[in-house]
Amino acid sequence: MVNITRSVERVRGVKRAAFNLERGEARIWFAEGKSVKPMMLWAALKGSGFTPDRLVVHGKTYRFGA
Repeated sequence: MVNITRSVERVRGVKRAAFNLERGEARIWFAEGKSVKPMMLWAALKGSGFTPDRLVVHGKTYRFGA
């Protein structure tokens, strides 16, 4: 899990990330005043070997090609 956490936390604008793999959920905190493109988070997750089915950011759902 360290690998996925580290990958997401390396995305510019991400302050902290925590994952619950049993539930298939992640919580990501953003640095104050920074914005992060959902595609960047998706790419970090995929690069860690995970294939998310969706991202929900502030109530908006994003889906990208698997």
